Amino acid sequence: EFEEGRGRLVIPIRHRERALAYAVLGTKQSDETYQAEDVRFAETIASHSSTALQNAHAHYLVLRLQQRMFETIQSLPVAVVLFRKGGLVELHNKAFEVLAGPSSRSNESAPCGSLAAVQTVHPGLAAVLEEVLRQDQPVENRPIQIPDPQQRFLMLSARPLAPDDQGPLRLVVLHDLTEFKQLEETSIPMLIYQLR
Repeated sequence: EFEEGRGRLVIPIRHRERALAYAVLGTKQSDETYQAEDVRFAETIASHSSTALQNAHAHYLVLRLQQRMFETIQSLPVAVVLFRKGGLVELHNKAFEVLAGPSSRSNESAPCGSLAAVQTVHPGLAAVLEEVLRQDQPVENRPIQIPDPQQRFLMLSARPLAPDDQGPLRLVVLHDLTEFKQLEETSIPMLIYQLR
């Protein structure tokens, strides 16, 4: 750890016996050699640096995981939306934007920011979501039919999540079954006709 004769001090920055990095201290400005007290001080700094490096690495991993989770949610074919109290949208994916429509705010390219924004495009969907948000219990696979502006058949699931520092959260997942329902409505009569 101490290289004698060169006036340098090399201290490993360790975590669980694994070297993360090395602190290399050049010669002292006074040209004196490092003393035991200097080495202990450098080792203390290295120990604190180890904690800081581990915290930075953990923070990086959390950010990476959040990014991966966000990308996964965005890529889902089902509509996912996370509501806060009062119908504010905390997070949603592209499938929800397609289903609920663009925001009614001044920035037309912005996604839905609240239940009120959904109300302007799909009042029927907004009414169902408002009812679900008032419930404390989970909702599992509830079929809903929405007549506005075009008829939609959805399967809705909703679940309260643990509140964070900003209050309660509610996760809502909507499966758009409209195409399957239309296929069913056209295929079944055709099959019945063919069976006769």
